[in-house]
Amino acid sequence: MINVDDPHGKELANRTKAKILSYAIDRPADITGEIKQMSLEGTMFRLETPRGKVNIKTGLIGRFNVYNLLGATGVGLAMGIGLETIKSAIAEFKGVERKIRG
Repeated sequence: MINVDDPHGKELANRTKAKILSYAIDRPADITGEIKQMSLEGTMFRLETPRGKVNIKTGLIGRFNVYNLLGATGVGLAMGIGLETIKSAIAEFKGVERKIRG
């Protein structure tokens, strides 16, 4: 899984001989996310993969979370998990509790 929106990721993708899945928001890739709406309630985006396209609603906020979800989607697809199962898991995922240490 390589984020080809990241300049280092794009360079790595061009240099490696390994089989990869690429993901991005701003450029063509194997897995893409088009952010449709973002608010304090969450994010809606269009997920496009080699196995199909689905609209996703998540309670997570921020582009960085969409990137994380795109990468996780690629891992799931590589493991043989179906797109509808991935969509459901993303919709149900609430994030992890953060603890601030002083």
